Amino acid sequence: MTEKEQHPIEQNKSNKYNKFRIISLIVSVAVLITVITILVFQHYQRQQHQQQSNELSDSVRQVIEEAESETIPDSGDLDSIDESEPVEEAPQVIIPIDFEYLWEINESVHAWITIYDTDIDYPILQYGGSDQEFYLRRNIDREWMMRGSLFTQNFNAQDFSDRVTLIYGHNMRDGTKFGRLYQYLNADFMREHRNITIYTPNSILTYKVFGAFTFDDRHIMVYYDFEFDSHFYWFLQDLTEFRTLNQFWLDDIVITKDDRIVILSTCVQRRDHRLLIGAVLIDEEIKK
Repeated sequence: MTEKEQHPIEQNKSNKYNKFRIISLIVSVAVLITVITILVFQHYQRQQHQQQSNELSDSVRQVIEEAESETIPDSGDLDSIDESEPVEEAPQVIIPIDFEYLWEINESVHAWITIYDTDIDYPILQYGGSDQEFYLRRNIDREWMMRGSLFTQNFNAQDFSDRVTLIYGHNMRDGTKFGRLYQYLNADFMREHRNITIYTPNSILTYKVFGAFTFDDRHIMVYYDFEFDSHFYWFLQDLTEFRTLNQFWLDDIVITKDDRIVILSTCVQRRDHRLLIGAVLIDEEIKK
C-alpha cells in the first residue's frame, strides 16, 4: 500500500463524514429557506391585514363626511336664513361608523372600538351560535386567520349596557389587534391614552382607563355574577390584590356600583395568565 492510498476503514469514515456534511448543509439550507419563507409570509400577512384594516376603517367612516356635508349649509344658503326667527338647534349625535356597510360584510359586527394614537381601530363581533370563540381565529369575512378578530361573547349584551363587558383580542407580536395593550403597563403611556371610544349603531361610548393588570385565566363572566353588587366589588378587589409585578392602577377614579366598565383582555407569555385593561364609562351619547 502506497502513502497516497487510504486505508479502507479510514476511507469509509471519510465518506460518511462527507455525507454527513452534505446532509447537514442541505438541512441547514432547508431550515434557512423555511425561516425566510415564514418571515416573508408573516410580513405579507401583516401588510395585507394593515391594508385591509385601513380600507375598512376608511370605508366605514365615509358616513360622517356625508352627514356633515348635509348639515352644514353652503354660502349660497346663508342669505336665506331669517335671523329674526329663533332656531332651535337640537344637538344631533352622528355615529361616524357605517354599520350598514359592515353588516353587508358580516351581521355579527355590533360595535367599533377606537383608541386614538394607537393601532386599535377595529370592529367588534359577537357570534350568534354556541361557539363562544368563533372569531378567535376568524376575520370579519369569517375566513380563518391566525390573528382573528376582536370579539365579545354572548354573556354580554351587544349594546354595552352590562355592568362589565369583556372584549377579547389576540396579543399579536406585530402589534396588531391587542398587541400593544402591554404599553398600558407604562404609566406615561396610560396617562396619554386613557380614552377608549366604542361606537354602537345607536351610541357613542367614551371610557377612561383606570388600570392595567395581569390576572389569572379564570373566565370572568362565569366566575363572577355581576348582577350582584358584592360580586362587582369583589372583582375590583381581586384585580388590585392579584399580586404580580405587572399591574398599574390610577387612583383618580372612584368606581361605584352604578358604573359600567369594559375590560380589554389579551394573552401574555404565561399561558395561565391574561393582561386586562380596565376602563370606566364616563360619557354616553345616544342617537335619537
